[in-house]
Amino acid sequence: MASRRTFLKAGVALLATQAARNRVGHAASLKDDADAVLRRAADAGDVPGVIATATSRDRTVYEGAFGQRALGANVPMTTDTVVCKDTLSVGRRGI
Repeated sequence: MASRRTFLKAGVALLATQAARNRVGHAASLKDDADAVLRRAADAGDVPGVIATATSRDRTVYEGAFGQRALGANVPMTTDTVVCKDTLSVGRRGI
């Protein structure tokens, strides 16, 4: 099972990859890439459930939720599920 730190590092790498793609004109969307990473983590059991949001100064650029709200419960995680949060801020220069 991956640690939370590893999971957060993967998220940062995903965002950096997407930013680089956007600079060179690739068409893959942040939503598709982020959804794939988060769904894979929830499906593999690395996390029981996950909510992720990415914002700019002006708007929400990504929002997604995957997995279950609680272990053993068949209630899906949603973007409005109340959880303890962990934040990661990345400036223009990166981490």
